[in-house]
Amino acid sequence: RAILLGGQPGSGKSELARMAQHELSQNGRAVVIDADKLRERNPVYQALSITDPKNAADLTHKEAAEWARRLTTATVQGRRNLVIDGTMRDPKGVLTLAAKLREHGYTVEARVIAVSPEVSINRARLRFEEQMAARGVGRFVNQAQHDVAYKGLADSVSALESARAVDAIRVYDASQREIYANQLVRGSWQQEPGAQQALTEERTRTWSHAEHRNHVALLTDITRLAGQREGYRDQVFYTLESVSQRNGKAYDNVHEAAQAFLSARAEDQPVLFRTERMPSGQDVTLRVAQTAYTGKDSERLYSKSIVGEDEALKRAYAALLRPDPNLRGPILIGDGAILAARLEKAQQALQQMEQGTVYQRAHAFDTLRPSEALGRYPELDGAYKQLQGLREDSSGTLLADEGGRSHAQARAQLSEQLHRGQIPQGPVTLAESRQVLEMAASHQRLVMRDGQTFGRVAQGEVVAGSSHHVLVKVSDMVALSYERDSLDRAVSMGERLRIEPGHDSHRVHEVEQGGLKERVIQKDQGRER
Repeated sequence: RAILLGGQPGSGKSELARMAQHELSQNGRAVVIDADKLRERNPVYQALSITDPKNAADLTHKEAAEWARRLTTATVQGRRNLVIDGTMRDPKGVLTLAAKLREHGYTVEARVIAVSPEVSINRARLRFEEQMAARGVGRFVNQAQHDVAYKGLADSVSALESARAVDAIRVYDASQREIYANQLVRGSWQQEPGAQQALTEERTRTWSHAEHRNHVALLTDITRLAGQREGYRDQVFYTLESVSQRNGKAYDNVHEAAQAFLSARAEDQPVLFRTERMPSGQDVTLRVAQTAYTGKDSERLYSKSIVGEDEALKRAYAALLRPDPNLRGPILIGDGAILAARLEKAQQALQQMEQGTVYQRAHAFDTLRPSEALGRYPELDGAYKQLQGLREDSSGTLLADEGGRSHAQARAQLSEQLHRGQIPQGPVTLAESRQVLEMAASHQRLVMRDGQTFGRVAQGEVVAGSSHHVLVKVSDMVALSYERDSLDRAVSMGERLRIEPGHDSHRVHEVEQGGLKERVIQKDQGRER
């Protein structure tokens, strides 16, 4: 068997590779072929990783691809199970590889991972910064590399499924959960091809609150590690002074400060000060490097030294005095401003989401008692109906529903749906739906009357909705409830309308002001039918 993996850099293919290797190892050993890992053994790449990390992978792609091809050929000749960990950026190359494997009797399966480009490019960057911190060198992925792979994967998935070039195809999300699967049965797909659509939908779907929060944390770690590596530290700067220059030059980079101190003339007796802005707002300044001398004026011997407890400065100065040729080189990437802008954008997106209806509704479901949550968001009645009956029995054991879900599992799944902007449905009765709407009216301090028997034209705004009812506010104190099925069309939260009673159904009209129709609909149209 051969499993072909696909995903842009930073998408999480490594975990898919481990899963695939373990699966194939049940029927004999499996060989994993990863061009990126092969590339790391190339001396040219090792040197470029220091001198030109942004382009090191591109400049050694040809060699890495050739090594991967040779290893694949040897594995096929040895009739071994095979896992090929790649990006699938080239549809033509992937089709050729799949055809070659099939010619040699392999059952070929494609497994691809669907991850948004914002997440994958930043995951790749975090990996680089963590590798740099651990061993002084890392695998850098530039934006162009990433974007070519991102686009190419979608094209490859479409080509593989359209040409029936593989025996099975699966799509996974960022958590390695399978979200799509298709298999050839007697030469035909079990279901209508849809791998590319599944890939695209997962890549572009709305993020949950947890995903926004994790993205902010990811960018925070990247910014911190990159700043430390490049010598930038928040709220810290250095000042170099000497006997000839009391108002010295300031440096916000520890490497630049160390270089300036080393380069200063010893005869000028340079001194380096470190200033840190404390949380209280107070500045604390300490001497961290100084110059001493012995002997008389005409025969002085000068010596520079680092003093104090600034470990970053000590390391930077020691590296200048005793440079390691294996670690020296222009590794600095210098994109701090870009990283800061990404972090700020992510923080703003998180803040905006937390102020939106989708998050507020899901948060209410997660944290409030059902009566409170339903009062604020009556559209949650379907979710709570699903939980009804899933309670602990007398022994404290959690009961399960027909699908085998425990109460905790069901609640977690419902919460995930809500955080993604979906509103779960349930077998809510008319009486239960109306009761929930009464709770919503009470929460808004409105008196609810039955619109079904109102008998007159009503005009107002839709302010709440449960499974089978909507609440129309007609005055500061009064709202009318209508069964959804009694209206001649679907209505939405925030919509201003006029309702005319009818024999079979009530006619709904949009309110017109100044000759123009006014329809104020919130972004969350949770209950539009």
